[in-house]
Amino acid sequence: MTPHPVQDARPANALSIDEGVAALVVEPFTRELTEAEKAAIRGAKRVRIFVDNRVAANLSRTVKAPIKIVDYPPDTLRWCVSIATSILVGVFDCRKPSREDDVEALLRKFDTPEIEDEFCVMRVLTDAPFDVGDYVAMHRPYVPFKVVTSPTAANETTDQIMGDIARSN
Repeated sequence: MTPHPVQDARPANALSIDEGVAALVVEPFTRELTEAEKAAIRGAKRVRIFVDNRVAANLSRTVKAPIKIVDYPPDTLRWCVSIATSILVGVFDCRKPSREDDVEALLRKFDTPEIEDEFCVMRVLTDAPFDVGDYVAMHRPYVPFKVVTSPTAANETTDQIMGDIARSN
């Protein structure tokens, strides 16, 4: 008797491939990417990965507790870090509400001509930058890592801490 594969009931991450660009939105409590999805992503000319790891994350569905990096599908997140040519981390202050304008302004800081031509850019929004930095350092010895702060999070102390994280990677 052959055992049947167990079907994962968790929702899939949003993936689209259009005009050679693969866009992947990784959310917490979702299933792992399949090998077919990974192959399709690898076959794209460019890959853009987005992870919103903020307490006030704008997710496609409601989650009951504040999310943490460990709530994301571990193999998928590890794979994303492994193929990224750059990881761009946007830092928010969880004690302050972030407006959609803040998110858009921060994402615009990432849109540079150099980034546009890169194969795989991973954008991570977070209010726990050390968790993200530690995760990336644990799974990838070196990857270009850029940190920017939102207008509501920007202050001298935060900028100094983020500079320390960027230099350590």
